[in-house]
Amino acid sequence: MDERRVRASYARYMRLKGRSEETIDLYERVWKLFRTTCSEALEDITRADVEEFLDLRRASVKDTTVARDWCCLSPFFAWAVREEYLERNPMKLIPMPGAGDTPPRVLSNEELGKLFRATQGTSYRQRRNHAILRLMSEVGGPRRSEICNLRMDDIDWSASLVTVSGKTGTRRLVFGDRTGAALERFMKVRDRMSWAGTEWLWLGKAPMGHNTLAYILKSTCDRAGIDPISAKILRHTAAHRAMDSKGLSTTDLQVAFGWKSAHMLNVYGRQLKESRSMNAIRRLGLSDQF
Repeated sequence: MDERRVRASYARYMRLKGRSEETIDLYERVWKLFRTTCSEALEDITRADVEEFLDLRRASVKDTTVARDWCCLSPFFAWAVREEYLERNPMKLIPMPGAGDTPPRVLSNEELGKLFRATQGTSYRQRRNHAILRLMSEVGGPRRSEICNLRMDDIDWSASLVTVSGKTGTRRLVFGDRTGAALERFMKVRDRMSWAGTEWLWLGKAPMGHNTLAYILKSTCDRAGIDPISAKILRHTAAHRAMDSKGLSTTDLQVAFGWKSAHMLNVYGRQLKESRSMNAIRRLGLSDQF
């Protein structure tokens, strides 16, 4: 069996299902990683082969990464059986590894304030970085690729909306007045740059690279005097702040953050859930009614 042809067919299937190129690339990277531990022919891969790979990963990476690897491999084997490339699914009886109880990091209001203050200034980079941080902290917490791929036409200035496109499709996010002001200040210096005519919001011949965004976040954290963060941490922070506020329903949160199911509320909301519970009880003040 030609494994390359089968994998190409699977990639085509995922594109037809609307999976992003970033997701398809992740699935392929995990597959290649799996193949470094398993040299069996595709049709001869067994449950033991997959379990060995997951055990090896568990010894070197976080539980959440092992669970992600399982999620990248399992759909492929199930698809291969449906398409009659394989007679059996070697992962059928392998349960999804637990992601562990360690919640993701969430920034405090003080840390967010330090990040914003660290990017204040009049230079192009300062205003760009400040606008990026403001956008990523809005309700809906744009993903890394959604921020990097922003175009000029994605900003609706009159309605204070930004259109983002990523792994779960396209959605529009509302941004507040301070974010709007940060974007306007950025545009004033952007208009004077040599690449001002490009379609990409953050300038350049192509979208901003993921490594560039990672560097922006790291260097800003260094100046702010806080531990390094990733785009995912900002998204978790935005989710926590949205859940801790009043007036947003489950549907509101799903639409804003681009979650396909309410289950993602538990994934993103498990950090500081005790804190949110206590804040909600304080707001009710039931014991003070007597």
